[in-house]
Amino acid sequence: MSIPSPRTVRSPARIVRTTTDSGGTCSVVFELWRQSAITVPVPSPVLQQALGLTHRQLLGAEATALICVDAVLETEVRPVAWQPISRSSATPVRAA
Repeated sequence: MSIPSPRTVRSPARIVRTTTDSGGTCSVVFELWRQSAITVPVPSPVLQQALGLTHRQLLGAEATALICVDAVLETEVRPVAWQPISRSSATPVRAA
């Protein structure tokens, strides 16, 4: 019997908690993993570099990342390839 490989998908994410120091860890929820009910720890410097934000800007920030949606534990989610969510694409277009 072969073991199925984990499925990796791009999921929307939101940073819901940060530490007081910039070298700490952020708590992130992923829309496509556990219905955003369980936080995943991600080092703040990783998020700062990938999203181009300061430590103070991280709280509440939204992005996407590739995650293992078959993960059972938060340590198995392994988010990579972070991308900021463009706010300009979320702005509604006004009719002329």
